[in-house]
This record gives sequence, C-alpha cells and structure tokens, in this order.
Amino acid sequence: LRGMLKELGYQAVTEAGNGIEAEKLLKLHRFDVMLVDWRMPLQDGAEFLTRLRAHDNPVCAATPAIII
Repeated sequence: LRGMLKELGYQAVTEAGNGIEAEKLLKLHRFDVMLVDWRMPLQDGAEFLTRLRAHDNPVCAATPAIII
C-alpha cells in the first residue's frame, strides 16, 4: 500500500507497525488522513480508533481514518 501511494505521487507516507506506534506518531505529527488496518498486532483497529477518538488532544482525536 505504501508503494502504491508513492506511485500515485504521495511523498509523505509514514508507517507504524501497530496502534501503539501510531498513537505516538500522532502525538508528534499532524496527518491529513490515516489508513488503519482492521487487524493489527497488540490491538485491533476498533480498539485503536476508540482510544484515538477519546484522546485529550483534539487534533489527534479528529484525524480522519480509513479502515482497511
């Protein structure tokens, strides 16, 4: 998926290995959108999005998500 996005011209593609890594990245950077795998190690996509939407940082909590 990362390669396909780069081929389509998206230069800034960041990848996290799991929801915990993704949450750390979201605290440090602002993203236009995130692609969330439904099946992830350590927690599934639903758990990740539930935690994210309850985040105390409104920018993190409102980051648009596409479930894959």
